[in-house]
Amino acid sequence: HRPHRPAARGAGGGLSGPSAGRNRRHRGGNGLRRAVPRRALACPETERTGRTGGLTMEKTAVQTLLGCMEEYDQAMGKVAAQLRPGDGLLGFGRDPKRDPCHMAFYEAVGEAVGQMAREGLPPREAEEAVRFLLELFLSEDYNALTRPMREAVQGHARPLVPFLDPAAARELADWYGRQYPRHRRLPVQSQLFKDLERRGRGK
Repeated sequence: HRPHRPAARGAGGGLSGPSAGRNRRHRGGNGLRRAVPRRALACPETERTGRTGGLTMEKTAVQTLLGCMEEYDQAMGKVAAQLRPGDGLLGFGRDPKRDPCHMAFYEAVGEAVGQMAREGLPPREAEEAVRFLLELFLSEDYNALTRPMREAVQGHARPLVPFLDPAAARELADWYGRQYPRHRRLPVQSQLFKDLERRGRGK
């Protein structure tokens, strides 16, 4: 699989569909697009700095998050390669949906975002990181079994919302609200939407 390409602004007004690694667009046509380096990047979970317990932040926020996603996708690929016919059916054998790599990814992203929030991010970098987390579930570049957790990590964007420029927060809130109408939102998605709206009002 090729690295996911987070969102970038379209040439026209509003937001246009995200580009996948092979320049595909999501069928919804209303995603977020932003170019990032295509090379695979290491997740910060394995790259320690000289500070006790610290995570390296030498990469940009998006590169750090992309590294976590790349490690997750590679781990999921190894799991899939080891499956035998019938694994996971009716609870028998090895169920790839229950593999520890799913929670490892979720926790790695949470750890990385936590450090970003503690150290602070410039508004533009915070915007890129939030966009990445919100649109990651739309990518078709990764193993389909990773999609539920790619959607779940949207909740990790909340600590970064206070670093957004209000205008960017309003734009993100508008897009997110269309992706997730009120009746479809899970509690964490509703709270994230409220956070974006609140930041969009300069609070």
